[in-house]
Amino acid sequence: WVSHDFNFTITVRPVAYLDEYPTGVVNAGSTLSFSGFGTDDDTVVEYRWFSSIDGVISTSDEFEISTLSNGSHSVAFTVRDNDGVWSNPVFANFTVNGRPIVSINGPSNDSIFIDDDTVTFSASASDDQSGLDYLWYSSRDGELSTSLSFSTDALTNGTHNIYFNATDVHNYTSETASIQIYINGRPIAAFNSHPTGLRS
Repeated sequence: WVSHDFNFTITVRPVAYLDEYPTGVVNAGSTLSFSGFGTDDDTVVEYRWFSSIDGVISTSDEFEISTLSNGSHSVAFTVRDNDGVWSNPVFANFTVNGRPIVSINGPSNDSIFIDDDTVTFSASASDDQSGLDYLWYSSRDGELSTSLSFSTDALTNGTHNIYFNATDVHNYTSETASIQIYINGRPIAAFNSHPTGLRS
């Protein structure tokens, strides 16, 4: 029989650990910080952060990012040792919540109405979450409505700056849309003097 010599190395799989990462719900555009490290019987030489939505987002042990897509992310962090062995992943789970987007559809900016006219207000709002709360506000009359659209004939005479916004279930409020309208008081006719009695 023939004997053979075999040389091989038994290595231990590295272990990845999360140090800093977001949790819960974060607003879109926020700067998020991540950091992690690995342990091994030799040397950790590579890092990888992989988002379930955006794919690989970093190959550093720590980084910041503000461009993650809206949605629920499961970010897997893994490390590789100098023998080419990758660790099992550890996960950071969180949701990036988009800001609602709103616009006022009517009335048109700089519209003029007569006192006691019925003025109809309408808006549009979109969000990546369901269940928005709405607010219409007048610079002259205060809060007007919490509906997406409404009508009123009770606006005070004068110039109104009208504001509209929407807030989602995570308390993230849209930028405020605004228009200006004018309620013109109806003129009142009156006699300064008038004839009395009968004239022949």
